[in-house]
Amino acid sequence: MCVYPSVMDRKIHTLLLAAAAVTLAPFAAAPVALAQTAEAQPGLSDAQRLASLMSNEERNEELFSNLIDVQMPQAVLADPDVAFLEENCPGSVKAMLQAGRPELWRGFVEDEAEFKAGLVDIFLAYPPDHLAGMVQFFESPGGRKLFDTAFRSASYDATLASIVANGDSMPSEDALERDRQATERRLRDAIDPSEMADMDYQLRTAPWYPSIMDALPKVKALRSRIDTAPTTAEEDARLDKLMMGGLTGHLKKRCGIEL
Repeated sequence: MCVYPSVMDRKIHTLLLAAAAVTLAPFAAAPVALAQTAEAQPGLSDAQRLASLMSNEERNEELFSNLIDVQMPQAVLADPDVAFLEENCPGSVKAMLQAGRPELWRGFVEDEAEFKAGLVDIFLAYPPDHLAGMVQFFESPGGRKLFDTAFRSASYDATLASIVANGDSMPSEDALERDRQATERRLRDAIDPSEMADMDYQLRTAPWYPSIMDALPKVKALRSRIDTAPTTAEEDARLDKLMMGGLTGHLKKRCGIEL
């Protein structure tokens, strides 16, 4: 057996972050303490509402579960060492992922909290009436459908393959861009053309359209900064311990292998 959880957990951590980058990751609603100061700063309440509309805790949990239970087990099998391990003792990948799930979730939530705070700061740079217009559009049935459909249309294939293949466990920008384009194509295919044309028209003729287009590169840069931040030695150690415990327990119980 030549697979080390310390290598695998870096790939898993990066897979989680990359998926967030492709889908404009979910984050929780603004804390009560922050909401209480909304009247003191014009546009703050709408910036928080806009962030909550873009994604929510339910989608966050759905994304995480899909990655842990479906996407990542398939993706990491492209690594020869992982495939060798799974072939010799089926279920090993699942055992490691499930054992590391609490720590992976903790890190995922922390990163999304940082992303949320930065996103609100980005939106606050724009006129309050523009933020109000964005909220009005994205709270409409069409706006909500756009977000829900985009989330479910997200493509991770190129990104996951890039992370597994790269020795540094980081996705290539080309892979991320290919998945963003694939996500956009799936989104447009999933919505009736006349309905999509109507939403396109509403967006492009809205007074706030230049503001949201100006914000998107800043959101992407924020996401990239968070995604590429290295994990700490303490975080790696916690995840290694959990995943190694899950692996050794599974090998012994399922296959009679002692490490």
